[in-house]
Amino acid sequence: MQKRLAEIEETLSFDDVLLEPQYSEVGSRSDVDTSVSLGKGFKFNIPIVSSNMKSVTGSKMVKALNKLEALAVVHRFCSLDEQIAIFKEGDPMFTACSVGIQNYDYTNVDSFYEAGCRILMVDVAHAHHKRCGDICKWIAKKYPNALLIAGTVATYEGAMFLKESGVDVVRVGVGSGSLCSTRIEAGSGVPQLSALANMPDDIKIIADGGIKTAGDLTKALCLSDMVMLGSLLAGTDEAPGDLITLDGNPYKEYAGSSTHKSNHIEGIKVLVKPKGSVIPIIKTLMEGVRSGCSYSGAFNLEELKSKSKFVRITQSGLAESHPHSIHMRKI
Repeated sequence: MQKRLAEIEETLSFDDVLLEPQYSEVGSRSDVDTSVSLGKGFKFNIPIVSSNMKSVTGSKMVKALNKLEALAVVHRFCSLDEQIAIFKEGDPMFTACSVGIQNYDYTNVDSFYEAGCRILMVDVAHAHHKRCGDICKWIAKKYPNALLIAGTVATYEGAMFLKESGVDVVRVGVGSGSLCSTRIEAGSGVPQLSALANMPDDIKIIADGGIKTAGDLTKALCLSDMVMLGSLLAGTDEAPGDLITLDGNPYKEYAGSSTHKSNHIEGIKVLVKPKGSVIPIIKTLMEGVRSGCSYSGAFNLEELKSKSKFVRITQSGLAESHPHSIHMRKI
């Protein structure tokens, strides 16, 4: 036991680091190219993926992200016909459908492909699992032209397992989502920055979870190709769900994926305030990413990966990073 404790690795989250400013020749944020290619001819103008959660990605979110040339992933917590209907609201080259690892998911994959879907996401909480590998191998063999995304995992070994199962893009993040309680209820997970840093270099990565700010998004893109957003998109006009009035104030429901299961223990349900349209929110986030690229001397996201350098900070450094020594008031 003592030996096992001595071998414990220190791991980091986004708040534990900053990006050290580098020499730059980037004239302005508009000079930064934020496009990304995931392979097999699939290219996106901005590196954002909407979470395949029932309270995040419906038909309105699909249309909005298609307009921005980002990737929308249809959730799987409704009937197959409803999922296909939501998918058909968008562009088949920007929109993905998600499946699980049950027997009926094999049939669902066939139905999605027949409906024109060419981006498939195998979506399970713990993807470093035989049943996940089995369906991934089956999809990769039957539909080799489809872009296959699978997750989630949090280790190098998990990512390699998925790659060897035919997966094109690995989704990374266990317990890092704002509504996820996996680390508390199951005691399992890896802080997100370290999880991303430990991924193989030769596979595309979608970072999922832990993003609170544009700065977090920039840090994640130093170690991944695209970033999945849930809480930052919840409560927008395009997010599914009606407004709920509580004590005279409007709210929208935001629920973790596992909360749609009768025996869930790893997610919570909350109310969030309405945020307005998702389009200006994403544009503001991307302005922050472009600024982050400029500080690192990067004209594009590939250069951000190669030029970025992290520095470790303390709690005092984190406090110093936020507005401080002032009196805050609304203007």
